[in-house]
Amino acid sequence: MATHAPTSPRAAPAAPAAFQAPASALARPRLLERLAGAERRRLTLIIADSGYGKTTLLAQWGATLPEGTAQAWFAARSTDAVPRTFTRRLTAVLGEFVALERTARRLEEALDGLERDVVLVLDDVHHLGAPGLPVLRLLLEHPRLHLVLAGREIPDLPLARLRIQEQVVELSAADLAFNREEITALGVGGDVDTLLRQTQGWPAAFVLLRLGGAAHPSATRRELFDLLAEEVWPRLAAHEREVLQAAAVAGVVTADLATHLLDRNSAAPVLDAFTQRGWLARQGGDRYQVHSLFREFMLHRMPEADRMAMAERAVQWWVARGEAEEAGAASALCSIDVRRRFLVTHGSLVAR
Repeated sequence: MATHAPTSPRAAPAAPAAFQAPASALARPRLLERLAGAERRRLTLIIADSGYGKTTLLAQWGATLPEGTAQAWFAARSTDAVPRTFTRRLTAVLGEFVALERTARRLEEALDGLERDVVLVLDDVHHLGAPGLPVLRLLLEHPRLHLVLAGREIPDLPLARLRIQEQVVELSAADLAFNREEITALGVGGDVDTLLRQTQGWPAAFVLLRLGGAAHPSATRRELFDLLAEEVWPRLAAHEREVLQAAAVAGVVTADLATHLLDRNSAAPVLDAFTQRGWLARQGGDRYQVHSLFREFMLHRMPEADRMAMAERAVQWWVARGEAEEAGAASALCSIDVRRRFLVTHGSLVAR
């Protein structure tokens, strides 16, 4: 790798709002202890299905890192399965750590310009799929990067040597599952041993229990959705349900977009309130994203025709603002004809 004369470093950017744990999140010192020092290892893997609190744990861990630690945060999404989209977005994130005198337009330039160690957190890496593996391997080999990957599947990376060298920290669903002490601390009621046996400690189950206000000894997705439908959803005001469903359809939503989709007053108070309750996460600036479990539940409750019509309006809203990438993500719920027209007209912009 080329070397350069010392230049002025940029100030390390703060972790984006998407990686700031909600105030209601349960503290998990046993997992933070497992992650202690991970910022000095080559690779950290947090692999579990949806609902295991991977992003929340990352946020809590990031807040414990020593002052001055350079942290780069990246939340992958479905459009990042296109390598050019992934590398362009990643270049923008890593470009914040390149010296002020230099501009990184390509990923290789950003990597070449790193002048200090950087903890690079990539969340939801399962969205990258096989096309993203060459980039992940490139990142893993970079001497300045300490890579943290979170997702539903272990990427096909060369790990044997790193494991032997004790350069890999790994957490699985079994690690992320709540134990007896954590269930007790949640205060959801019911017999702790029964809840632990019947939920297997799945954190999403206990999020729903807290929302529902009563213990429920089930961990299957269908039964948890039943709990939401019977004990949580009816307690929400009609305008809260509407805003949440608009956010679910859009995938990534702003208050202005939700207001536009619903033709009603500002949706911002609802989005902020349910971010604090753990239903949504901030994606930086004024953008929100519904957590996958709740999104699946809300989309399931909407008639398909309503979903497609609202998604088409979201696509048009993003396109009008020059946000082809966000429009492409929203188009996934549109009719085949709408998706085809979007790809013909804007597909090249999404893939850049």
